[in-house]
Amino acid sequence: MNDPRARFFLLVLYTTALSLATSLTTLGLLTALGSSVWVLPQVRTSTRAFLKAFIPSALVFGTVTWAFQGAIALDAVLRLAGLMLGPWAFFQTTEPESVYQVMLWLRIPRSWGFTFSVSRQFLEILSSDLTEIRHNLLTRGLPLDRPLKRWLALPRFLLPVLVSSFHTAEQLAETLETRGIGQLPKTKPTFRWKKSDSLGTLAGVLLVGFSLWTR
Repeated sequence: MNDPRARFFLLVLYTTALSLATSLTTLGLLTALGSSVWVLPQVRTSTRAFLKAFIPSALVFGTVTWAFQGAIALDAVLRLAGLMLGPWAFFQTTEPESVYQVMLWLRIPRSWGFTFSVSRQFLEILSSDLTEIRHNLLTRGLPLDRPLKRWLALPRFLLPVLVSSFHTAEQLAETLETRGIGQLPKTKPTFRWKKSDSLGTLAGVLLVGFSLWTR
């Protein structure tokens, strides 16, 4: 799908289909369909980061809801997986500038869109810094790779993380000030809607219809 608006429409429709689904079979099919995004190279490269976020959340949701009924726990985990897969795939396949253009097309204030776009880049830089800090501390003998000793070493890990965060936040503030939020260029977003975009949007509509039909 070439047009970022089509990916946004598909995200909204997929999320709607998940929200409307009531049977475990439908939820399972929708989640499996959402997992097909792993065929995309941009998505495969961040699989580990997604699993680190999903597995703890799934364990918490599953454990809490298991007290009521096993089917409810499975429903919660499947729904959580689908609701995380959609936005994750969207932001992995859509550049910050394209997201900004979509926000402008949706008539969202330019300052909000610009701030969101720059903030995404801030998070990417911060994530890279965290990886580098962790690697440096591991080479110095800090046991961050051992689950039990990791908590004891946490204070020594947090100090450089906080310093890096403040430094990166200062860079973000300077970027916003340099660009001038209040004086952003008033250019209209340009998009190219292709046949594949229409097919992707149609697939999203069919998913919503499938969820309604199986209720």
